[in-house]
Amino acid sequence: MNKKRFSTHKSITVLLLTIIIFSLGIVVGNYNTSQKFSQVLSLSKNLQTQTLGAEVVNDILEENLCEMNNLDYLNDDLFALSERLGYMETVLGSENSQVVELKNDYFVIEARHWILTKRKNERCSNGDTELNETIVLYFYSNEGDCHKCKEQGSVLVYLMQKYKGMKIYSFDINADSQVVRVIKNVYDIEGTPGLIINDQSYVGYLNIEGFEQLVENQKLVE
Repeated sequence: MNKKRFSTHKSITVLLLTIIIFSLGIVVGNYNTSQKFSQVLSLSKNLQTQTLGAEVVNDILEENLCEMNNLDYLNDDLFALSERLGYMETVLGSENSQVVELKNDYFVIEARHWILTKRKNERCSNGDTELNETIVLYFYSNEGDCHKCKEQGSVLVYLMQKYKGMKIYSFDINADSQVVRVIKNVYDIEGTPGLIINDQSYVGYLNIEGFEQLVENQKLVE
């Protein structure tokens, strides 16, 4: 009788502990989710502010393009924006309407910076191609259908670190963005990884040696 009573008491205790632990788990989980969501909302507002700021900066630089020694600090801003967008995409998912909207805003900023760099090359090098910066547009896919995109991205990061004058702009080929669609159509980018290197289009993976040789050949032709 005592054994049965002890066993029942023990079972009830275990059940209560299980309920408490489970409840704590839900509370902690909800707290973490709430914290992440708050961080994302704050990040979203920050990104929108930075987007507007970048638009103004581009307009100012357009008027004084050849007086600028470099545009590297803008590249740093773009990189910071891309990291934050990547975090939001991880937390909320790539289909989230807020993420999609911010990514499309980011692609507009990238395109404007790309055009700015192209114009700087055209107007300010005085025909000396050695002064021109290598400009790369990279098209990737996050839908699992590009097996070489991660490797291509690593190659481009390495080259950007090796060649300080290189500018790389990344675009999601599947983005529902007018800017992305126009660039793809003008340069005939139909697959991934897709590259536009100094206004010449290439579809398919390029390793480090192939990329460097290609850029060198372009300079010889020019």
